[in-house]
Amino acid sequence: MSDVKTEDTNTQSGWTSAAILGGSVLAALYVLPVVLPVVFGHLIASAVVAGGAAAYVASSESRRDTAKSWFSKIGKSYKDAFSNLKAGWGKATAWAEAKEAAAKAEAPEAGGTSPLASKEAGSDFNATGAKVTVTHKVPAPAAKPSPGPGM
Repeated sequence: MSDVKTEDTNTQSGWTSAAILGGSVLAALYVLPVVLPVVFGHLIASAVVAGGAAAYVASSESRRDTAKSWFSKIGKSYKDAFSNLKAGWGKATAWAEAKEAAAKAEAPEAGGTSPLASKEAGSDFNATGAKVTVTHKVPAPAAKPSPGPGM
């Protein structure tokens, strides 16, 4: 049988749910007019600063060449990082597929035996196809001593 629970396990009351949702609405009403303008204000300020820096860099040929080489190095670093990520991902998926194939090869067949077990079972037969008989006997297990009186 499955472990499906058919009974209702929710113990939260309706008032608790209303308090949680109402608090979320109040928090959103605070965040929208207070926090978002601060975030957008910083974005606008950083855009103004970046524009000023770009104008300063573009005003001289030597600064332009320096900035181009610097951004080229950064771009090459990210390109190499993504290339390594792609190669690592390929290695990881190849490893996972090999592990999955190995697990499927060792998985039991429909008859209930694994391919490895059937290969080992094949060693019980000689070249003519006759089953090889075992000639040695397994000794019986030794009897356990009984506890003494008073134990």
